[in-house]
Amino acid sequence: MANLLLLVMLVAGIASIPNLRAQFFPDVIIDNVTVSVSWTGAGAEDVDAGSVQVLEPGLLAVEGVESSSARSTEGSARITLEFEPGWDMGRAADDVQTAVDTITTLPDEAEEPTVRRGAWRDRVTDLVITGPVSPEQLGIFADELVVRLFAQGVTRTTIRGVAAPQTLIEVPSLQLIAHEITMSEIAAAIAGEVDADPAGDITGANARVRTGTQKRSPEEISGIVLRSNPDGSKLRIRDEAPVTQLRSSRARS
Repeated sequence: MANLLLLVMLVAGIASIPNLRAQFFPDVIIDNVTVSVSWTGAGAEDVDAGSVQVLEPGLLAVEGVESSSARSTEGSARITLEFEPGWDMGRAADDVQTAVDTITTLPDEAEEPTVRRGAWRDRVTDLVITGPVSPEQLGIFADELVVRLFAQGVTRTTIRGVAAPQTLIEVPSLQLIAHEITMSEIAAAIAGEVDADPAGDITGANARVRTGTQKRSPEEISGIVLRSNPDGSKLRIRDEAPVTQLRSSRARS
């Protein structure tokens, strides 16, 4: 009989598997509404007596409230209302705001109470999409991936994009005139320094020899020599203008 009962339980469990609702990233729902009151300069006891004890009875009368908890500290108070499972939280927030608006016995020194609907989201994972394509094309790939994730049960995603860092060099016109130099000459000097030059092959080793060093950081670019003066001094980019590194970003949600 024991073996027969075990067999029946296994068959019933296998048969019920298709009816189970499962999610890769389960939704976490918090059914609460928070009412906060600021009262600058008041002690915790005064805040509790003048704010919490005045607000809480009216808030407990709101339909759907299951329990409440309050915390009073110096200068502020917070009342958290827990609602019944499955309750319409949009309606709950409106009802709480209406109840707060009907209370007119708060101290004059206290600020207007603020009502906030509870919301909590935890970032589960980050997925990076990268490649030698334009940001627009990466955005298309990300959109297609989001559609597939939603089809698999994911309910919330956020797309953020970060492009490769860019270095910005701004030169005032007065500096160009004072040093008798043009932007094209500055660009040519930078172009000759940002990449190392190939110097040939090593026979049989399948390797390339490169001369020089790449200058990509703002500090390295600011030290590039633009011209050697007759007196032996050198004109560098840092003498013309500051060099800053910018990171262009693209964000959508």
